[in-house]
Order: sequence, then structure tokens, then C-alpha cells
Amino acid sequence: GVAAGRFGALWAGGLEPMTVAGFPVATASQTNPSPGEDTVITVTFSTFSPLLPAENATLVLSGLLGFDSPTTGALPLSSLSPPASFAASFGDTGEFDAEGGTLTLSVAAPTPPLANHTFSFSLRNPSSVR
Repeated sequence: GVAAGRFGALWAGGLEPMTVAGFPVATASQTNPSPGEDTVITVTFSTFSPLLPAENATLVLSGLLGFDSPTTGALPLSSLSPPASFAASFGDTGEFDAEGGTLTLSVAAPTPPLANHTFSFSLRNPSSVR
């Protein structure tokens, strides 16, 4: 199931990467906790600062461990609110690392500060309770 994940955005704005930990809104939920079945995970977040593509910003969701979904560089994302601006800012796929339990979204267009972004994606729950 969905573990309590950590939200963080990383970008290279100089010699060292910087982590932005300012998330006034950061929630995640899932539709189905049943073993071996697909579940839709819905995430809502906002940031205190804009995320900028010129700074190679990425949004990394962690804590997605134990799912029976394979690693993929193109996990489909459904943008829920607001759809057009989310898709413009983050695209329609993310990189899922099954072993590391992370989903990485690349920032393609600037995001406004304090704006809620909501999206969802599907993963397969583990076949047995761990």
C-alpha cells in the first residue's frame, strides 16, 4: 500500500543540488489496498516556491516500496486538477523506480507557488501482505 512518502523537489542551480522541503500541501491516497490488485494513487501538492525547468527541477515522491509494478521510464499520469497546467508543467508520464520506491516527475514548465496540483497513477499492490 501507500507508505507515508516524503515529498521533495531537487534542482541543480549551481555547484550543488538544492532540496526544497517547503510543501504547504502534500497528501497521497489510494483506492484499493487489496493484495495483488491494481490501485490508483492520487497525490495533491503545492510548493512555497515555483519549480523551474531552467533549473532542471524534478519532483520526487518516495515511499512507494513493495508494489508489484515494474520499473518504467513512462508511468502514465492522469492530471486531475488543474489538468491543463499540470500536464504542461509535468507532462503525462513519470519515471517509476520499483526497487527504490520512487516516482520522479520532470518539470517542463514553471509552476506557480501555492497552486495545488493533483494527479494520479496506477500501481499493482503486492500479491501478499508483507
